[in-house]
Amino acid sequence: MREREAPQAEPEPGRVMASHGRRVLLEDAGGRRLPCRLYGRDLKVVCGDRVRWQRARAEGAEGLVLAVEPRGTELARLNALGHGEPVVANLTRLVAVLAPVPPPDLELCDRYLAAAAWAGLDAAIVLNKRDLPAAGPALAAALAVYRRLGYPVVSASKREEDGVADLAALLAGGCSVLVGQSGVGKSSLTNRLVPGIDAAVQEISRGT
Repeated sequence: MREREAPQAEPEPGRVMASHGRRVLLEDAGGRRLPCRLYGRDLKVVCGDRVRWQRARAEGAEGLVLAVEPRGTELARLNALGHGEPVVANLTRLVAVLAPVPPPDLELCDRYLAAAAWAGLDAAIVLNKRDLPAAGPALAAALAVYRRLGYPVVSASKREEDGVADLAALLAGGCSVLVGQSGVGKSSLTNRLVPGIDAAVQEISRGT
């Protein structure tokens, strides 16, 4: 089936879980994740978008994404021209990830928290790699300040059996994004929280 072929079936609701150009990983109303392609060259989506899609038999895809529903919230970054560029949509919470290694960038963490406030999102902080030696009193003091300001702070580790239990409880009942420096373990936490998501995303990425 060509990408521009006119849709035939009744569109279904879904949500974008990963986006790689013209290909996306979509979760349908039943919770099943499947590879899809975007219908029409003007259609653009970001992770978290609620969409309408149609089942298809296109090579490398199980469906076609036809339209994007209006966004409730939107987290954006500035591009080279200084314009806002959407990154993820329909969030309820932003979670800033810190770790003993690499050395925590607390200024960057503050910027994430400010971005959450600007976008109208709840915010929280997770100290990852809790099985490693603490980064020293500076990090402990910073976490204490965040707690006094009212931010939830939890700890996590991919190496411990219950290493993501507190984080999973924090994330329950909403749609969250993990943000932080390279190397703090965002992907490792995601893989623990959503088993199989890494393999699914890699499959979509290879198809792009």
